[in-house]
Amino acid sequence: MSFRDLRNFTEMMRALGYPRLVSMENFRTPNFGLVAEILIWLVKSYEPQMDLPSDVETESDRVFFIKAVAQFMATKAHIRLNTKRLYQAEGYAVKELLKISSVLYNAMKTKELSGQEAGQEESSRFKFDLGSRVSELKEARRLASEITAKGASLYDLLGEEAELRSHSSLSPVCSLGTVRLDLVPSSLSIRGRTLYGVVGARNMAAALRENGALRNLDLTANLLHDEGVQAIAGAIGVNQSLTSLHLQWNFIKVGATKALAHALTSNTSLNLLDLQENCIGDEGMVCLANALKNNCSLKTLCLQGVSAGRSGAIAMATALMVNHSLHTLDLRGNSIGMEGAKALASALKHNHSLKSLNLQENGLGMDGAIFIATALRANHQLTYINLQGNGIGESGAKVISDTIRTNSPDCVVMI
Repeated sequence: MSFRDLRNFTEMMRALGYPRLVSMENFRTPNFGLVAEILIWLVKSYEPQMDLPSDVETESDRVFFIKAVAQFMATKAHIRLNTKRLYQAEGYAVKELLKISSVLYNAMKTKELSGQEAGQEESSRFKFDLGSRVSELKEARRLASEITAKGASLYDLLGEEAELRSHSSLSPVCSLGTVRLDLVPSSLSIRGRTLYGVVGARNMAAALRENGALRNLDLTANLLHDEGVQAIAGAIGVNQSLTSLHLQWNFIKVGATKALAHALTSNTSLNLLDLQENCIGDEGMVCLANALKNNCSLKTLCLQGVSAGRSGAIAMATALMVNHSLHTLDLRGNSIGMEGAKALASALKHNHSLKSLNLQENGLGMDGAIFIATALRANHQLTYINLQGNGIGESGAKVISDTIRTNSPDCVVMI
């Protein structure tokens, strides 16, 4: 954080009407309470009706809160926030807060200049309607995104027209509001709150129960929450045609994860399940691990940033002992630590199906990373391992490189 960034931020917040004074002293040490308060105020300034979680007492609550804010700003304002910097709640968080305040401040200045050009010279009596200007920006961005998405969808539909016409009499009709799954290609992407939450999820679930043509479904960032994903999971247990399902950034917790795990025990078609950036925690990962013991179709499982720790990794290691279908496992951005790495290393000595393992930024340390590398003495099926961001150090990197070179030279290891 530079002095200029903090100065600009404090001046903008004062101009926007933030009720508290903000100084450099506030960010010399982690101050999550203040960062959360500022984020809520900024989001409410942008979207007064936005409902954000207010409980930030525990670590999981804070992670959930930061992800909620980041998802909202990404989908509604097209602003990408660094969630790790925000969570640290110190100097570098100001850079992320400045991204949001700059948009609001520039909107205010633009409105003010427009008023001056119209002859509104009485600055002392000038009242800026921030809500009206922000709503115009949001509407413009929404329309731009909608035009792009619908243009891409139309292009895909036109490309599939001949095939769809020949199959239209054979495939069942499944309505989703104004969308009919018998009239879309085998891949359907509905990203960024297009599905309209739980109601849309229920309609989609009803369609999936009847449709047998759809292969790939992307429901990223639709605010489905547990209730919506539970409806989707119920349909997955019945549908035997879908091969990939993307559910990242949907505020999924343990309840929906249990439903998805139950669906995996009966589904035989799903090859890819993406749950990254949801708060399923250790309990959710244990449920998925238990499901993997009886599932023979899933090949790719993405669990990046799901707030899992040591016990979740140990459960997943137990599943890998008996699962022989999974090819790719992505666990980056969690906190499995050295003990979790040790458990996974033991499993790798017995598992011969996994080809790609991503353990980036998991707090493994040098010992944990060496455990994983040493497992390659018995496992020669892995072709890719990512151990970056684990504090391995130069000496640890050398040990790992020597181990890989000796035991599994064909395996690509990122250190």
